[in-house]
Amino acid sequence: FSHETMLMQSEEIKMHVHRKRFLIDAFLHTASLPSGTGSKAVLRHSVTVHFLQAIGLELIVKMLYELDLRKSAPFTHNLTKLFNELSKETKDYLVAKFDEARDRRRQQFSTINDVEFHSFQIVLANNEKTVINFKYDAKGVPSNSSADDAFYMKVFEYIDSKVGGLTV
Repeated sequence: FSHETMLMQSEEIKMHVHRKRFLIDAFLHTASLPSGTGSKAVLRHSVTVHFLQAIGLELIVKMLYELDLRKSAPFTHNLTKLFNELSKETKDYLVAKFDEARDRRRQQFSTINDVEFHSFQIVLANNEKTVINFKYDAKGVPSNSSADDAFYMKVFEYIDSKVGGLTV
């Protein structure tokens, strides 16, 4: 399946961003719903969050791609490629916010020795595997588990400021 990226006008970009934001908000809401008690419920919840965060991260990178390049994001799950095309400012911001979230997660899980929180570059590279394969093999990869509510809030604020700065 081939999808050529097309240049977009400001209103088209706003519409694309709005749709992707809606999806992420819906995914985050679903991931926050209680799923019962006990280890099986916790595992179900963790699996859901793992997959939905992978999709959410992909949508974030694609929104930023559309805002920075003013063209539709290609139909791909290769976030490393898309990320590398973003402006330096956007890349630096996204990595900084992810690193802050990773530090918060490290503090939360400081008593569990076998939990590792990976760099943003590793997460981007493995995100493709999660989105494509996780629904078939349910094998976790070093993931986006560092993304937390504060990460999403800060990234959404950044996206909103970029949308607000769009001109025709």
